[in-house]
Amino acid sequence: MILLIRDWINIALFKKDAAEVANEATLTSGFVNYLVAGIVTFVVTLIIMFLTTVASSIGSGLGAGYGLAAGMGLILVFGFFFLILWPVGLIISLIMSALTNLLAKFLGGNGNFARTTGTIWIIGSAIALTYSLGLQIISGIIQVIAAFFGPVGALISSLFGILVIPISLAIGAISIYLESKGVGAVHNIGTLKGFIALIVPIVVLLIIVFVIVIIMLVVVGLSLQSMANPINSYFTLQ
Repeated sequence: MILLIRDWINIALFKKDAAEVANEATLTSGFVNYLVAGIVTFVVTLIIMFLTTVASSIGSGLGAGYGLAAGMGLILVFGFFFLILWPVGLIISLIMSALTNLLAKFLGGNGNFARTTGTIWIIGSAIALTYSLGLQIISGIIQVIAAFFGPVGALISSLFGILVIPISLAIGAISIYLESKGVGAVHNIGTLKGFIALIVPIVVLLIIVFVIVIIMLVVVGLSLQSMANPINSYFTLQ
């Protein structure tokens, strides 16, 4: 079972080959990695949110007491939504892995769902706990320090946020490459076909989300228009 910090770092730094990960991966080991990565990221996020809220309260002159209360409130709200959204994310991840597995088979692969999912989860967790978590901690420290300095700190935090964008994109590219290599190894179809099997479900999901958002915006817009028409008619009559 791949669950050691050394393994995560070696995977993320290309010292442990994705093919080796694919050979060792199981659905159980993948889920354990997925769970640990989610919990660690969640806890770090809560800590950063709490400290940033307290620091911002002190920096704005509201006092530490107000910040402590507001921070605890955010933790409760965020924790509640995490308990709801994490299972949803897990289901979406399973569906995406199933689609990747089917597409890989269509491309001539001979792997299975368990190894495909386990490999994706293990590699994704390694990237999250090596690169993304480190970036999150550094960003959090800067946010907390900047929060003490009011508007100036907010500007510094925003500028750093712009710097984080290309770094995050680079991390995403590394993750996709390693996961593509892993899927290719599971199905013996090579990295390119592994990439196709991995990326197509992601693109389809993004398109579906985009269409849903557009439909929702249209529905909301029509609803607001229908509400506004009687009001406009009333003032016109007046």
